[in-house]
Amino acid sequence: MPDEIEAGRLINRYGATAVYGRPLGISEMRRINLAENVERVSRRWQAKGAGAWFAEHPEDQRLLQWVVKVTKHA
Repeated sequence: MPDEIEAGRLINRYGATAVYGRPLGISEMRRINLAENVERVSRRWQAKGAGAWFAEHPEDQRLLQWVVKVTKHA
C-alpha cells in the first residue's frame, strides 16, 4: 500500500494533527488525493474490466495514463 493511501486512511480516522503532529501542507494534500483517486479508478476498472470501464469513463483512463507517465520519470 502506498504511504499516501495509508496516510489518507489514518487522517480520516484520527485527523492530520494526530498523524503528522501538524496541519497538512498543500503538496501533501494533493499527493494523498491523487493516490486515493488512482486507487478508486483501479478498483473500479478491475471489477468491471478495463475495456468496458474506460469506454464509459475516458477521464479515468487519462488519469491512469498520466500517472504511469509521471512515475516512469520520477
